[in-house]
Amino acid sequence: MELIADGQFKLVYLWVEEYKNIIDKSLHFSLNYDVKRNDKEISIERTDFFQYSTQLKNPVRHLDFFTALIGKNGTGKSNLIELISYIYTTGFFPKEMGQVGANSFCILEQMTNQGSQFYLLSPSYTSYSLKNNGIQDLAFIPRELAKSFGQTVLYHPLSDVAAGTSSSTGLTSLKISSNPFKKLITGVSDSELAKRFSDSAKDMTDISKLAYISENQFSRLLFLYSDFKENITENVDLHYEFEGFSKNTSYVKLYNEFILYISRKNDLIKDDFILIYLFLISVSAVQSDIKKSIVPHLDGLMICLKILLTRFKVFQPFEKDINKYIERQGWDKLVDKLSLHLKGFELSIDSFEAGFNDVHGSHLFIELANVDDGNGIDFICGTGWVDLPNLKRAFQAPGLPIKIDGLSSGEVTAVHFFNEIKLALIQEPNSVVILDEPENSFHPEWQRCLVYLLSSLFLELKVEPQVIISSHSPFVLSDILDGKALALGNNRSLNDSFAANIHEMLADSFFLESTIGEAAKIEIERLVGFINDHKSESFLPDASFEDKLLGAELLVSHIGDRLLRKELKKRLVSFSQKNNVDSAMITKLVRYSQSNPDLKNKLEDLQALFIVDEE
Repeated sequence: MELIADGQFKLVYLWVEEYKNIIDKSLHFSLNYDVKRNDKEISIERTDFFQYSTQLKNPVRHLDFFTALIGKNGTGKSNLIELISYIYTTGFFPKEMGQVGANSFCILEQMTNQGSQFYLLSPSYTSYSLKNNGIQDLAFIPRELAKSFGQTVLYHPLSDVAAGTSSSTGLTSLKISSNPFKKLITGVSDSELAKRFSDSAKDMTDISKLAYISENQFSRLLFLYSDFKENITENVDLHYEFEGFSKNTSYVKLYNEFILYISRKNDLIKDDFILIYLFLISVSAVQSDIKKSIVPHLDGLMICLKILLTRFKVFQPFEKDINKYIERQGWDKLVDKLSLHLKGFELSIDSFEAGFNDVHGSHLFIELANVDDGNGIDFICGTGWVDLPNLKRAFQAPGLPIKIDGLSSGEVTAVHFFNEIKLALIQEPNSVVILDEPENSFHPEWQRCLVYLLSSLFLELKVEPQVIISSHSPFVLSDILDGKALALGNNRSLNDSFAANIHEMLADSFFLESTIGEAAKIEIERLVGFINDHKSESFLPDASFEDKLLGAELLVSHIGDRLLRKELKKRLVSFSQKNNVDSAMITKLVRYSQSNPDLKNKLEDLQALFIVDEE
C-alpha cells in the first residue's frame, strides 16, 4: 500500500559545516541512500537497505523512520533540532549561515507518483557541483518548491519554552505543550482540553503497554477548595477596601463572618464552592458594569449573598442590610442576571461532587470518564469574558486551576504525548516529528518501549513520518538502527547501538562518567584513599583512627554492589589488622612467652588474628 503522499518531502542527509556550537557533523535520516561528498562534488546512491525494503525483505524498514541525537547538555542537540526544523519548514538555511557554515548542505527526497526526485539545499549553491551518475539524479531545489515544504511537530515534555522547541518557523510548525491544559492555540476552551484529555485516557486501550491507564477508576479532575479560597484570602485589595469602614458597621461584620465561614476546612459541600465562585464573578461584574463600582468587593459580596442567602443560615441575620444595600445601590437587575447565570452554571457542574482527603483537602471532582463539553469547566478555570442576557462581557471567569488526580506525572505525560502526536498526524500525516528528550517523566520500561509504541501508532494510522529524537536515554538508543544516531560533543563514532545491551550502553561515556551515583562515588574514593594511606585527611578528617574504622565499616555495609562491597570489606579487614595498635604489644608478649607453653599457645592463637609487622 502506498502510504506516502504525492509531493511529500523526506529528509535524507544533513551535513553541518558550522552552526553555533555544531561543527563538522553529518546526520543520516535514511539508510536507503549513501551520500558521498568529495570536496565540492556530491553524489547519492541507493543502498542494499533500500533494495531489501522495496522487495519486502526488510524486517526493520519501519525503524528507518527514527533518527537519534545524543550528547550531554550543552553539546548542541537543541541547536541541531532548531536547524532541522527551520530547514524543513522553510526550504532554506538560516541567513547567518551564508557566511559561517556556507558549505553546509541538506538533501531531500520528494516522493511523487512518478518516483523520487532528490534536491539539494545549501546556504551557498555555488559551493557544490552535483554528480549525476545514472543511479540517482540530484538537483538544486527550485525556489518555488521551497514554499511547499512540510510541517514539523515539536514536543518537549518538561518545558513549553525549552530550547529547540521554542523557535518559531511560521505556521508550518505545530508545537505540542507539555501541559494538557496549556493553550497553544487561541480559541481552544478549557472544557475542550479537558474533554480531549478524557478521551485520550480512554484511547489508551489501543496501546497495549499503556492500556491499564484507561482502566484506572481513581483518575479524576479536581478543583481544590484551597485555590478557590486563596482568591479571596490572598486578595490585598479586598482586605484594604474593608479596612476603610468602621469596625462596627454591618458591612465589616458581614465581611468578617464571610471570611470566617470560607476559612473552614472540613464538612464543605458543593454550595461552599458555589459561594466563592459567585462572589468572584460578582466582583468582576460590578467592576465591568457601566456604573463602575468604587467598592467592588463590598458590592460583589452583597450581590452574592443576596442570591444565595436562603442557602446559608450564617448570613441570614444580615438579610435586611443586604436587601437595603442592593436597593440603594441599584444592583437589582444585575442580581437577576447573575441568578440566571448561576442556574445554568449549577446544571453544568451537576456531575461534579464535593470530596475531601488528607492530600488535597476539600475539593470538587469529576471522574475522568464522565468529562464532557458541558461540564462548566470553562466557567471555573477559564479567563475569558462571559456574556449575560442583553449584557456583553458581563464578567471575567476566575481562572482557577484544574488538577488531574489519580494518575502519576508519567501517566499524564503518556496520555497527553501519544494522543497529541496522533491528532497531529491525523491532521498532517506528512509531518516530521521532532521529540526533544521525550523520555523525561517516563519510567525506564516506557523509555525502552518508546520507539515500538510510536511505530505501532504509525502503523495504526497508516502514516510514515520521520521522527528525530533528542535523547539522554540508552533505553531509547537501543532501538535506533546503526548509522541513524549522531553523537554530539564527542569525536568518537557511535556504532552498534541497535539491540545493544542497555546496561553496557549506560556505562558508556556517551551517557555516564561513572556507573554509580556521584555522591556514592566520592565517598568510596575517600574510603579507598584512607585504606591506602591511614594518614589521609579526606575521610572523616575530624575523627580518631578508631572512629574512622567504625565509619568505614558503616559505609561498606551500605554498598549495594556485592562485588564492590566484598572487595572493600576484605581490604578494610586487612588494613585494620595492619594498623591495629595492639599488634605490637602482642608481638612482644609472644617473645616473652617462650618459657610458658600454655601462654605461648594462647598468644599464637591471638596473633593469628592479626598481621604483625616484625621489627
